[in-house]
Amino acid sequence: MPFLKDGEIRRRAGRSKEILEMNNNKLNTTLPDENEEMVIDTEESTDGITWKDGRRIVELFSLAKALNSCQNVNCTAQLNLLNVEKEKLQGFGSYLTIRCLNCNMLNNILTNKTHYGTKGPAIFDINTKAAIGMIEAGIGPRQLNKFVTALGIPGATAKTLKKREREIQKPLSEIAKTSCVNALQEEIEKTREQLNVETTNGTDIPKLTAKYDMCWQKRGSGRSYSSHSGVGSVIGQNTGKVLNFKVCSDHCRICLKASQLGKEPENHECQKNWNKSPKAMEAHTGAELLKILEDIGEHK
Repeated sequence: MPFLKDGEIRRRAGRSKEILEMNNNKLNTTLPDENEEMVIDTEESTDGITWKDGRRIVELFSLAKALNSCQNVNCTAQLNLLNVEKEKLQGFGSYLTIRCLNCNMLNNILTNKTHYGTKGPAIFDINTKAAIGMIEAGIGPRQLNKFVTALGIPGATAKTLKKREREIQKPLSEIAKTSCVNALQEEIEKTREQLNVETTNGTDIPKLTAKYDMCWQKRGSGRSYSSHSGVGSVIGQNTGKVLNFKVCSDHCRICLKASQLGKEPENHECQKNWNKSPKAMEAHTGAELLKILEDIGEHK
């Protein structure tokens, strides 16, 4: 399924703008005339969306602290959102340029908290959390942007969300592995209780009963299997928790592109670890997972 293109995001954001304007006219919620003189004309961004259009995802406390005082050390005046001159969208976060009416200084205000990666500029926390939510819900950038644009929130590009996916890939993998180790220990303890097996210094490990299955990211027809990746998992009988898992993939976009260009691929975390048929993934992955569990048991 293709990602939502930037042009489509702008079109939907424009539609959200029209709906918002109709609602404002209907509910008569526009600013009174006496306040209009406080509003400085807003410079439109390249995609035609201004800070007045639609809705934004904002961390209220962070924004309130930033607006509490001008960034000029010699000025303590509070800033007003009505004095926004420019907005720069970065995914679901925004950089607001607000003029201080006391000292006339332009202040750069962030709508959300940020963090830093290994290199590059600051990253909005909301973009990383959006990638986590996207994975948790089992959707992609296209579906996520459909949802937020329906709410009148400007969407994020597929490139931005993909970067954040790569950012959280390693931490999520480490958390999943830790969870499996804890689940395995819990399965061992419950099996001991069930079989009334006593342990000496925690070294006697009973035989465990588990179930294994594999799923693919593309449905097979029963005769044809062409999925590029699959996930195998071992589930404990007593706990019902995943004791171990493995992802098999026969595709890497970076390696494929380099091969097509006749070049060596750049340094990257290659996910390709399989070069046989997708149907053979299940038996191979199951055998490997059981071998790993046996090795863990020997070192317990």
